[in-house]
Amino acid sequence: MPLTIVFAFAGSFLLLAMPDWLIKIISLGISVEIAVQLLLDRKSGLVSRRTSKAKRNIGYVIYSFIEMIRGAVGSGIGTLNMVVMMNFFGLEAVSANAIKRMVTFPSFAVSLLVIIPSGLIDWPQGLSLLIGTAIGGYAGANLAIKKGNLFVKRSFLVMVIILAITALLM
Repeated sequence: MPLTIVFAFAGSFLLLAMPDWLIKIISLGISVEIAVQLLLDRKSGLVSRRTSKAKRNIGYVIYSFIEMIRGAVGSGIGTLNMVVMMNFFGLEAVSANAIKRMVTFPSFAVSLLVIIPSGLIDWPQGLSLLIGTAIGGYAGANLAIKKGNLFVKRSFLVMVIILAITALLM
């Protein structure tokens, strides 16, 4: 959580300095990387497994950089950390998603503190999206727990592909 907060703070300042076209390219590149990782390692996220200390340390470094990019580009990029947690920390998909949600929650507050003074937030739209996210997140969490890791991994892959296609068309 401390890494998440520090890098979200740094990334939020990056967002304010980044052109829109660069954000689009980063989003597309990361979406493609997530899809490739999920397709290459078919066992990742389905069962928990032990990983070496060296692999976990590499995972912490990658996680930190992703959090900085997430602070700059947006929460969709944070999904890459789910892949990091499955591949570098050996977590199952449901556990990786639950931990990712818990750890990144405080970083949203940090990002807001940096971005609010810029005047970039459309409050009515943002609050509507927040309510929709809360409702969808609750329903999705219940579905993930009932259906299990394979369902979560497959759904995650489909959503990443849709995100990539959307980024290409925008």
